[in-house]
Amino acid sequence: MVRETNRYAEQYLLTHKPSKRSKNLQWEPTTNEEMLKFLGIAIEMGSVQMPKVDYYWSKSQLYGSKIIQNTMSRDKFESLLKFLHFSNNDEQDASQDRLAKLNPLLHLLKVRFNIALAKRLLENDTYLIGTLRSNRVGSGKQVVQKQLKKGEIYGLQNGDGIKLIKWKDKREVLMISTKPSHTTALVDIRKTTPSGERIMKPQVVVDYNKGRQGTDLSDQLSAYYTCLKRSVKWYQKMAFELIFGTSIVNSYLIYKENYTTSNINILQFRESLVRSLLLGSSSENLKPGSGQQSTSQTKYKLVDHKLEEIEESARNIRRRCTGCYEQGRKQQSREASYAAAKKTVLIMPIDIVFINRLSQTINLVKTRNNRPSRQIANIHPGGSVSCSLPDGWSGNFRHAGGTGGITLFEVSVRANDRNVYYDLSVIDGFNVPMKVRAPDGTRLKALHRRARDAYLFPADNSKTHASRAGKFIVTFER
Repeated sequence: MVRETNRYAEQYLLTHKPSKRSKNLQWEPTTNEEMLKFLGIAIEMGSVQMPKVDYYWSKSQLYGSKIIQNTMSRDKFESLLKFLHFSNNDEQDASQDRLAKLNPLLHLLKVRFNIALAKRLLENDTYLIGTLRSNRVGSGKQVVQKQLKKGEIYGLQNGDGIKLIKWKDKREVLMISTKPSHTTALVDIRKTTPSGERIMKPQVVVDYNKGRQGTDLSDQLSAYYTCLKRSVKWYQKMAFELIFGTSIVNSYLIYKENYTTSNINILQFRESLVRSLLLGSSSENLKPGSGQQSTSQTKYKLVDHKLEEIEESARNIRRRCTGCYEQGRKQQSREASYAAAKKTVLIMPIDIVFINRLSQTINLVKTRNNRPSRQIANIHPGGSVSCSLPDGWSGNFRHAGGTGGITLFEVSVRANDRNVYYDLSVIDGFNVPMKVRAPDGTRLKALHRRARDAYLFPADNSKTHASRAGKFIVTFER
């Protein structure tokens, strides 16, 4: 998106001569970080809707959004919206493909639903059932090209346990499944045709139709918070529906599937995306107005937490936690749940956001003390990733690459004194520049092998810092 938006803006400005007062004269190439903020603003606009786009920058007491105003200027947002593009105009042939302007985006979304995905899900004990287009990458030609008569079924299974099943009813249906019970046998669905014949279908089709009932729910969730439907080009409307509708709903449903104890709704999930995209690096100057909650207040309501019993006087015991009370009521009486929730203190996990502002990809590795190292993610230039650490966690994060040494972000979450101890370390040299911003505002940087803020192994032991719980921002940048 960043590459094609910048390309289209350059193409436009070369072929259109703007007036002296045109906002286009102020255009500057966008960046990955700026595009993520643009997407975050678009999500927020879908959650908090106003009559016109420029109302979000209004100074009126009736309109205006502080979070948007403190993130990006109106002119910059409108310029990005004007030039937002997903493909190279010079390489398009609209007469051959009407979706040429969206093909790169469509491809990006589609590749996550091919046979390679089925294999990855199966490796994680997750089954997949779905329809498959015959021209998709990885589709078995032998199954696709098989000629069938009405009612016939044919299928093959590869060595990974992935099945392709083709069945012909009124038309040919190509299915993909990793469920062991799915075979080429037909089952009686307990219905008959007008002539009295029993209707038979493959079990994979029966199970798929049951699961498809969630499509209506997905459409409903997507329709709740539409954004920027007015004054945008047709292909942008389609792209917004794919990004801010379908993709967010799918992410929300996956989140709910993996965190079954969470009661977060779709609006709260969208709010968490906005906080991640907008408040992760620009929340210092955001002050909540009347009727607004601060970022920290909202965050503490939504994140998971750990409860620890305390032995103190009644004067020091806080009011009961509503969430803990409701959780306790699932297993014990009202009185017992009330007492347990009132004799607890709230211990927040530690959130860490890693941002890559270098021109190289960061191979982020996590090492917990006395345990093998594990790769978290590859963070591409302009990208970011986040994680949470529980109480008692101790270890480090680093980039697994480069030569001449290692730069580490070390952190220890202490449950006994409720502090987080952290430092930047430079060991046997230096491989990537790192900066850290702690929850209390402390900033550290290690930009070279003799960095003053860093623990210089093995001689320096005075660079450890203590902070309260909250969010750490770790940035790879010079």
